Amino acid sequence: MRPIAPLVSADATIEAALKSCSVACKEAVAYYLSAEEAAQSELGRCLLRAAAAIDAAADALNADTDQRSATLAIAAPVCRAAAARCRRGGLDAPLLKAAAACERAATICERRLST
Repeated sequence: MRPIAPLVSADATIEAALKSCSVACKEAVAYYLSAEEAAQSELGRCLLRAAAAIDAAADALNADTDQRSATLAIAAPVCRAAAARCRRGGLDAPLLKAAAACERAATICERRLST
């Protein structure tokens, strides 16, 4: 008999999903821009801001209710704005992947706010 794998908590699953969204944003920035260029580019700043907001949201899942709610409420619109900015940038695969990741992160944040 094989041992039963430990159950993964819902928060751990959500945290992993958010972290993968953050990585997609960072990968898009790295694909198009150097570290120096990212700070000078509207797209770079927008995606890095979204990645930071997503990381903060993932880290806040285990925080107290007020901190978690505040962090999620901040992250959702930042992610929606980043998704819109990516879509205005073109139809390249990295941009579309980042846009989808930002939309996913925004949706996760909004749903966690309502629970």
